[in-house]
Order: sequence, then structure tokens, then C-alpha cells
Amino acid sequence: MTLFEKIQVSAAYIQERISITPQIGMVLGSGLGGLMSVVKVDKEIPYSDIPFFPVATVKGHEGCLVTGTLHDKPIVMMAGRFHYYEGYSMEQVTFPIRVMKALGVAMRDVVVAYEPVWAIGTGRTAAPAEAQAVHAALRSRLAKGDAADVSILYGGSVKAANAAALFAMPDVDGALVGGASLDAGEFLAIARA
Repeated sequence: MTLFEKIQVSAAYIQERISITPQIGMVLGSGLGGLMSVVKVDKEIPYSDIPFFPVATVKGHEGCLVTGTLHDKPIVMMAGRFHYYEGYSMEQVTFPIRVMKALGVAMRDVVVAYEPVWAIGTGRTAAPAEAQAVHAALRSRLAKGDAADVSILYGGSVKAANAAALFAMPDVDGALVGGASLDAGEFLAIARA
């Protein structure tokens, strides 16, 4: 079975079980599970029930696809995600995003958050030039498809001390702030950078 056919099978399985056509797709990662409390849930489908979906293995990643509304906008959310460093292929990691598109999510509003594998859980940050090189390569690759306008955020231990230098890079569109968001002063300093 081709990748396209697998996407269609997964999307059909989901469509048979939901009552909305999602316009917005979201991937909830570490620390974002609280967003579920403001969503009017239509349906929760465990990843293990969806044909061809990988299963989340990281602790704290719930592992279900959620449809519903957020501020009256129909959404589909991944409560838990998959990682390349867990042994999944890039095809498997990106598969749910492709299914979201098949469900009706417009890809024009996609945001990519990149964190170097070596930085995960270390508190280390890429040098601005390193982040720029990776973001430029990602942007070049995305421009070959239909995603030239995708925003690319840096997600590796952004802090007030390094935010301005990272944000000065032409291909770094912003940051996915993790632990620093727990400190209001630190978070505000990043937002002002």
C-alpha cells in the first residue's frame, strides 16, 4: 500500500467517527495538555485504533487524536506526538500531519518547531549560526513543496539571554518556549526580544 493510500485509509477511519470537518490542526507537546481544558471535545480516538498511526511512547504524551472546537473553530489535535529519536521514520513522524491535511486542515497556517536532537533535555542551545543553517535548510526543503510560507520556530532551550541573537537570524521566525515559560519574568523577556 502506498503512503497516499495509507493516509486515505486513516482519514476515512477518522471521518467515520467524527461529526466536524476540522479547519485547524494542532500538535500538543510537553506542557500543552492543559489546552484540552478549553476545547469543546467532539471525539477522542486513541492512536492505537487508527490504521497506520504510530503509538506515542514518551511519558506524558497521551496518545489520542481529539476533534472538537476551540473558540468556535473546528479543530483536530494530537494529544501526544512521535519523535524521530524514538526510532520512528520521518514518514511515520509526519504521517499524522498528512492525515490532518486529508481531513481538511489548511496547510497554509502550519508552524514547524525545530529542536536539535542533541539539545533535548540538556538545557543546551544551538549557536545562532547553527540554528540559522538548519532553519535555512528546512525552509529550502519546504519551499519545494506547497509549504513555502510555513513559520519555523526554534525550540531548543530558548532563554532571555539567547533569544535576541536567535531571533536576529533571518530564517528563525520565533521560538517554541519550554521550561522558560514557567518563569513569568523570563518568558516576558523572551517575548520582548
